[in-house]
Amino acid sequence: MTEDVGSTSWEAAHPGPWDIPSDTRAIADAQYVAYDGAGAWVGESGCGGSLLPGTAELRYYLLANFEQVSGIGGYSCRRNTGNTSQMSVHGTGRALDIFIPLDGSSADNDAGDVVANWLIEHTEEIGVQYVIWDQWQWVAARSSGDKDRMYTGPHPHHDHLHIELTEEAADRRTAWFTGPMAPPASEPTLPASCDAGTAYDPQFCDDDGHWAENAINYLHDNGLTYGCGEVNGKPRFCPEDTATRGQAIVFIARASEMPTSGHPDAFDDDDGHFAENALNGAAAYGVING
Repeated sequence: MTEDVGSTSWEAAHPGPWDIPSDTRAIADAQYVAYDGAGAWVGESGCGGSLLPGTAELRYYLLANFEQVSGIGGYSCRRNTGNTSQMSVHGTGRALDIFIPLDGSSADNDAGDVVANWLIEHTEEIGVQYVIWDQWQWVAARSSGDKDRMYTGPHPHHDHLHIELTEEAADRRTAWFTGPMAPPASEPTLPASCDAGTAYDPQFCDDDGHWAENAINYLHDNGLTYGCGEVNGKPRFCPEDTATRGQAIVFIARASEMPTSGHPDAFDDDDGHFAENALNGAAAYGVING
């Protein structure tokens, strides 16, 4: 196991982009992880349907151990915004968007850098193949000394980290998932209906008995939500998680059957975001103003 140099603590914001400390760089630069692509875009039939188990587990660990994280998005069946002939890794269930509140209109680097540094320090243990944060990117498959460089994609990623896991990590087959690193508190207590071999309602296993269960099931049955991942092969909704503004607009767009394609780009900070089309549609119809 590699030494922990980063921490989960954070202070006041400093200007970006992501500035990797020399001690973190030395640890991360000595690690290598081969890149697992998502494959060609063939439409929704090629997508995975939900977060894979390892991705979902890492998501809960980050939410439990980094208080500066305001929310984490994950599964989204769509094209790669940088290369539309390819599927986004979000569509495989192996990618997360880790949201960090802005400091004014800029990235809060003292909050987000901590998360990014911790992830690349544990590249091999977890199986982190790619990180984008505040105009900078880290690719674990590159040679030592050439793993990080400026990111010039359509979204600066100043409000969230984009991270991707390998297929092995998403299947919980890397050292981190069987080692002592994750504390018990990192995984929320789930109802017995999520245990292997137990019965659950046909929508989600983790909302059985929840005060919002009927409303959640209605959203599922009407194609408005697909949940947050799986546990023991059962779909989950994560009813206690907070919703982002982007997720809220996607819900509204689906519920109202709002056309979300072909609209002008309404905002500067959503390029490449999973909710971009819904946001542009909502702006075009006067639902939101930014």
